[in-house]
Amino acid sequence: MKHLTDIFTETELAGMSLPFKDAAAPPATYYTSADLYELERERIFLKEWLWVGHAAQVAKPGDYFTFEVAEEPIVVVRDLTNKLGAFSPVCAHRGAIVVQGQGNCRSFMCPYHNWTYGLNGKLIGAPTMTETKNFDPTKHGLTRLKVDIWEGHVFVNFDQNCKSLATFLGDITRFVKNYDMGNLACTGRKEYDFPCNWKMVAENNLEGYHVTGTHGGAGEYSKIDHWSIIEGRGMYDILLGEFDEPLSMNVPGNASAPTSMISELTEVEQKRQYFILLYPNMLLALQPDSTICYVMLPQGPHHTKVIVDWHYPKSILDRPDFATIDKANVEGVDGFNDQDIRVLGLAAKGYKSRMFRPGRYSVHESVVHRLAQYVLARIEGHDAWKAKGLSENQSASK
Repeated sequence: MKHLTDIFTETELAGMSLPFKDAAAPPATYYTSADLYELERERIFLKEWLWVGHAAQVAKPGDYFTFEVAEEPIVVVRDLTNKLGAFSPVCAHRGAIVVQGQGNCRSFMCPYHNWTYGLNGKLIGAPTMTETKNFDPTKHGLTRLKVDIWEGHVFVNFDQNCKSLATFLGDITRFVKNYDMGNLACTGRKEYDFPCNWKMVAENNLEGYHVTGTHGGAGEYSKIDHWSIIEGRGMYDILLGEFDEPLSMNVPGNASAPTSMISELTEVEQKRQYFILLYPNMLLALQPDSTICYVMLPQGPHHTKVIVDWHYPKSILDRPDFATIDKANVEGVDGFNDQDIRVLGLAAKGYKSRMFRPGRYSVHESVVHRLAQYVLARIEGHDAWKAKGLSENQSASK
């Protein structure tokens, strides 16, 4: 396995590692290196808590859904005793994927040789394997993964020795509690293809510096003084938008007053938008009328699939104008994503040029620097990253 010193020069590493006000922005290889991408898969995506779906997808015994992140397939299932589980769906025989999609069932049967697994991951059927010397079915179940639920969102971790999800999340609950996310309904999903590295998408979602140029027609959204950074006590950071009136992303590439409201929000929260990055790759966008789940899935070093889900209070779903509200919010995000896809594609092209030289950060890009420090620390195997570390008794409640 490669090391950072095999990918970056000493000068590049030193420049990236300086304190924010002195640091250089990352070199092109930070966004283009296939070797770095493999290190990120191994030391970030196989080590951190990752969003994979919603609790409503596994509400009843037998319910399951599948997901893939960093080229690793996952199945989340509620077994027949109502216990939630997550597994790698790779058959313990010859490696075929035993289940795809979502649904409700009583077992998983591999389509290759009919090895069958219970919803608890145990091997319960393997044709003719009784004739194989010393074959022990208890040693050939599906590989179990860590799984937990927070505010209606399902998270999985490949690392059996990981810290709890609550410790990972830290004190994030103080920002999200009034949005009552665990009781919101997911009403739709769209996928977007970004022609760039996943870190470019994550950076873009956490800095307000680009709004004037990229989203310059977005009214109050394009005024940089409305945006600020909150450094999280936990594995999250926040881009905070504060406005004179409530705003939602309900116009293509723009924002206007929402026609509904999440009922428990304070007057201050109604005039705010929180863009919360849960490291490494999940963004929660909290609006006055809805929340948006925005997940960045690396497809190699040069492409990112972004999954976007919309969530609303169940009371809004019965309104006669709900379809209009939902359509406007989807078109609003479409517009912002179209603008971001365009400029990030241009930046990705620039990173491939031999003429590119790393620049310096603006005062509005501290989170871009923090993301780089996170990546470098995880690649080097360091768990400590933020000065504001958490102990178990400081962690978020589920």
